[in-house]
Amino acid sequence: MALDRPFPISLAVQPSNRGVGASATAKDAKIVNAYLDQDPATGEWWAVKRPALVKIGPTASGGQGIGSWQTVAYVVANNTLYQYASAFNTFTSIGSMTNLNSKLTRILSWNAPTKGWLVAWSADAAYLYQSSISQISGANFPSSGVKGMAFLDGTLYVLDTFGNIAGSAINDPTDWTDTTNVVTNWTTEDNPTGLARFGNYIVSFMTHTMDVYYDAGNPTGSPLSIIQSAHQAVGLSYVSTLQQIGDELFWLGSGVRGEVGVYSLGIDLSLKKISTPPIERLLSRVVSYTLASVSSANALVGYSAMFAGHVCYVLGMTGLTGAYSGPASAAITVLYDTVTNKWYQWTWWDGTPFAFVGSTSELYKHSDGSYSQESLFLHPQDGEVYILNEDTYTDDEGQFAVDIVTPNIDAGTRFIKGSGALDLVGSQQEGSLAYLRWSDDDYQTWMEFLPMDLAMDLASLPGIGSFRKRAFHVHQSGNYPFRVKRLDLYTELGTR
Repeated sequence: MALDRPFPISLAVQPSNRGVGASATAKDAKIVNAYLDQDPATGEWWAVKRPALVKIGPTASGGQGIGSWQTVAYVVANNTLYQYASAFNTFTSIGSMTNLNSKLTRILSWNAPTKGWLVAWSADAAYLYQSSISQISGANFPSSGVKGMAFLDGTLYVLDTFGNIAGSAINDPTDWTDTTNVVTNWTTEDNPTGLARFGNYIVSFMTHTMDVYYDAGNPTGSPLSIIQSAHQAVGLSYVSTLQQIGDELFWLGSGVRGEVGVYSLGIDLSLKKISTPPIERLLSRVVSYTLASVSSANALVGYSAMFAGHVCYVLGMTGLTGAYSGPASAAITVLYDTVTNKWYQWTWWDGTPFAFVGSTSELYKHSDGSYSQESLFLHPQDGEVYILNEDTYTDDEGQFAVDIVTPNIDAGTRFIKGSGALDLVGSQQEGSLAYLRWSDDDYQTWMEFLPMDLAMDLASLPGIGSFRKRAFHVHQSGNYPFRVKRLDLYTELGTR
């Protein structure tokens, strides 16, 4: 019995791996080096090739952190602070921050009416920069290590290894003499993991719990008071995964039972788990490896990526002192699209994790003299800074590929289906080829790739044989845009 119309197979897939770790992506649906757009007129979803990674300037080997202060981007690399000049796309060395000890560094800024400060901190030390660089110290500043730092209402706060929150003098982050300016951790015996300023709040994270504070203007001691009703039994696994995007805060965390997930906090303090079970399975080996590892050679990092009207939370493993050296099962980078609420997997041109130590948003000067707001990404090993260039589709290091794998398709029945033609429905592109293959045995073996000419009005393959169930794999590379929405399968139902 022939179907009266082709059977549509959407290419706007989501990760649906049934296994754990990066190796689990060998089976089931996935979307690699692409993102999803929805047509507002028709509601149809399109899979679109990601922009290319393009270098804009070197700093020094050993990238540690990147951030912005007073609309200027700053980078810490090889324990040195650099300033980015967007008018020239250059980086200038400012000075040394030796005691950061080449560790992953977070950069935050405080813009005040008359003064402003940049703060760069690692687990070992913290530095201030205004017109010169100075290391933070004082009786009220922890000597046993830094778990997190944040500004609120003129005070710089630091979370110590015991979960206490100490504060600087108001409007003077160089003054740490008042030892009464401390919020003592009485609420939990959990391990402290991070601190963040979010809206008008300070959020203190432990491994399995979190608390929210506000500036109560207390006349003595710390200005902060706790909001008891905002306590949550969800914590932060790694401070390096904390990232604010718009009016949401994102991180990798776990609950009191140890279940790991990706969470977001809304400006109204509403907590939401945004990871799906397949994403959590992909990340499970990342988390277990990071928890077990005592090496600082690799880190799990969260940051943002802005491109083509989308803003994503990016989460993945990266090597700090050299190429990523952990197990292959932990070598993965996933993105959560805050615009579409979809998940993707991205890689470098050679298939290794799309991994940086952080990002910031900054003006970038294009070759024609125009400017645009772009995400700047810092590479950990060579200290190079990259942007996502929407005008090209080849990374500076080499050609990357888009891979879209569908779930097993059976057209609603396991009857044998005799297939006629198969069409790839997408945008025409002169000179570009896509390649298609399929598996009829649950992703265990695959046919050879067959080319489909995207310059044609209809990219099509003739009869592709009979099957009960079939998974399709669409592959495209080359310096061309790529935008597809579905496969149209012309099939005829046979017998059982």
